[in-house]
Amino acid sequence: MTWKEYYRDYYEWSESTQRNNLSKITDFWPEGRKTDEIIDCMNNLEEKAAASLLRKSIKAKVPFSSSDIAEIFNIGLDNYKELLKELLLEYVDKCEWYDFQSCMMCFDNDEVSDIFVRLKGRTVNFTPEEITCDAYGAFDMEAIDILMDCSRAKFDEFDLAFIYDQGADEDVVRRKCEQSGISFKSLKSFSNRKRVESERKPGIFKKLMVILFAASDDDFL
Repeated sequence: MTWKEYYRDYYEWSESTQRNNLSKITDFWPEGRKTDEIIDCMNNLEEKAAASLLRKSIKAKVPFSSSDIAEIFNIGLDNYKELLKELLLEYVDKCEWYDFQSCMMCFDNDEVSDIFVRLKGRTVNFTPEEITCDAYGAFDMEAIDILMDCSRAKFDEFDLAFIYDQGADEDVVRRKCEQSGISFKSLKSFSNRKRVESERKPGIFKKLMVILFAASDDDFL
């Protein structure tokens, strides 16, 4: 049986037949197929069969995108948390920050800790700002250390100094400094300085206030 045949006919089968026929597919992921076929199929299968299809997809290295992964998490495979962990870990290098954070909300604290432990040695493609700012507000510092170590991005001195001040592991920060061409000694000095708003470019709110004040001055004149 081909994937095309399975996808064409599965809706007419019983749940047990849907599940059993998954093992009969000889060309599970032929080149040129679309990942939305698998997601569509999973949405219409009962949980056990959907989990079997997901397991088969991971093994076949189906090229799921970040949005695909988030959509799979929304299907509701609540009895297959280990399988969802496997999905997230196998495709974490494809994940965008928003989707990753959304997926992590499906797990309890112990499961989140387990995922971060198993994340070590893998690669993430989140921006330095997402790791040092967004992740800092969502996860504990041990998780931030792991995300930093998994990142191949170059960090700027301000972000590293900020996360260093919050208690990031010194060895991790040293590695990120070396990777980013920053002197750790200089960063330590910088991190002890008082940060003022002027160190960052004015945000949109500040720009808006400047415009409003300028307009009011014109009206006054």
